[in-house]
Amino acid sequence: MKGIVTSTARGCGFPLPLSSTAEQLYISGSAQGFGREDDAGLIRVFLTQLPSAVHDLSKSGVINQDPSPNLTPVEINKVGFIGLGAMGIGMATSLVKAGFAVCGYDIYPPSVERFLKCGRKASGAQTPADAAIDAQVLILMVQNASQADDVLFGSGKAAVSLPNGSVVILSSTVPPSFVRDLRARLVVLGRNIDLVDAPVSGGVGRAANGQLTVRLPKFIFASITNASR
Repeated sequence: MKGIVTSTARGCGFPLPLSSTAEQLYISGSAQGFGREDDAGLIRVFLTQLPSAVHDLSKSGVINQDPSPNLTPVEINKVGFIGLGAMGIGMATSLVKAGFAVCGYDIYPPSVERFLKCGRKASGAQTPADAAIDAQVLILMVQNASQADDVLFGSGKAAVSLPNGSVVILSSTVPPSFVRDLRARLVVLGRNIDLVDAPVSGGVGRAANGQLTVRLPKFIFASITNASR
């Protein structure tokens, strides 16, 4: 694995010593118990100083009835969550345990029923559009780009139901070209809706424990610069 990491880093034409940085990531991650299955979870090694309300509170088993105002710039009254599958239900449940009011939707009704048992701030939606109504944040944890497109602009009609200034967080792994197109289509709506491309990794177990790694470009860059100092 170490050879794969370093050889891949050497092949990247980036003006930082990625080869040595990648090796440091590998060594530090291995020392803390990370393995092949964790991939982007190595980033957490260099971000331990950052607070993580969802991670910490989901492990406590105590439901906080209010969002953490010191970590959120505005109070989030509703989070819409679409896709309560094997990983999605763990993510949505962790948000509820962290004190957020989450309205979940899944095409499979028993998944919604299971989600409703995780706390009083968990609610269910009949359609993706219902989950999006009045939601400051809408999280998509669907299988692919086609499903994301259908949820927002197809039969789900979630995009037209989102309020002005809301944020769509796409946690599915999709092609970059799809993300660019999706962002442009949201801009055309003229309602200042932001899109965050945030695929996750870590597996079902980490999703249930609030320990998934969210792969955002700025977080990845921060881990490289911290490691190179």
